[in-house]
Amino acid sequence: YERAVWRFNLAAESPALRMNALLQKSLCHDFLDQVGKARADLETLHKEFPDHAEVSNSLGYFLAEKGLELDFAAELVTAALAAEPGNGAFLDSMGWIHFRTGNLEQALDYMIQAVNVLPDDPVILEHLGMVLNAQGKPVEALDVVRRALARGGDQERLKALIIEFEAAGSQGQ
Repeated sequence: YERAVWRFNLAAESPALRMNALLQKSLCHDFLDQVGKARADLETLHKEFPDHAEVSNSLGYFLAEKGLELDFAAELVTAALAAEPGNGAFLDSMGWIHFRTGNLEQALDYMIQAVNVLPDDPVILEHLGMVLNAQGKPVEALDVVRRALARGGDQERLKALIIEFEAAGSQGQ
């Protein structure tokens, strides 16, 4: 990933490649747990492309994922959704922001919309499962998280959720 960061940095010197290169570079930094560098890449992008929906969503989702500046994250994703109201990734981001702020009903609404657009996306399915579990519906959450695993989601994280949701489901019976 360090080498990829270096290559994406080179690619970002080309105006035609800059946006996608910085987006990819931010993902590499995030994977390397270099949160500050990932955020700096995304903030640079947002300054350079303030009206680009994918850039706004990327920064908003990043902030939501890290639990940072959730009001600002919501503003960014709202702008992205205004430009592309039916974008499943953007709907998921808004649902994730609502989940992080404890607005579970709104989170569920956005997650269902996102799953309707992208029914096989393992990250969206994982998020929906987490919302359902937080609403006290571990059996439904378990079904959705199993679907996420079958669709190629992160095995380690999803298997841990399955164990957690199975335990919650057995306690509720």
